[in-house]
Amino acid sequence: RLARKSRALVNGQIYRSVYQQLSPILVARLDRLLENKPSQSQSAWDSLKQEPKQPNVRAMTQYLQHIISIMELAEDLPNLGDIAVAKRNQMVWEARALDLAQLRQLKPLKRYTLMVLLIQAQLINAMDDIADSFIKIIRNLHNAAEERLKQFHLQEAGRTERLISQFRAVLTALDSEA
Repeated sequence: RLARKSRALVNGQIYRSVYQQLSPILVARLDRLLENKPSQSQSAWDSLKQEPKQPNVRAMTQYLQHIISIMELAEDLPNLGDIAVAKRNQMVWEARALDLAQLRQLKPLKRYTLMVLLIQAQLINAMDDIADSFIKIIRNLHNAAEERLKQFHLQEAGRTERLISQFRAVLTALDSEA
């Protein structure tokens, strides 16, 4: 019981701390994620929770649009670096597990904290994915460039051998005339 009370107390302090850092504009932005528009098959909250596929070269533009939308959501959100990593991860997993109806039923302090943490986690994941994709693209370019350089060296080595042979023939011809 003491552990449960302590956990509830710590969590309550985190929820209050996060909520106090949210402006009314940020709260309204977060509330828009909870709207379920009939024209859309899923809410913005459900879209946010979905992990897009790892970007490839062809889908990079679409993936960048995904990152831009998360960055717009994350703009001006409070820095929650003071929350312990284990606690933050636990809250992010809790946020991922909640569907729209369950999220709406939470007390506002907890709801907004979980939403902020999930947005930040999704942004971090998206940035990691785009960095990995960039590294893969650069690695592929590097490997292709190395291969082309090897081919160029082989072609030039053959050309150099031909020039040396011609020069040797010219020298031999000049030597035999002299």
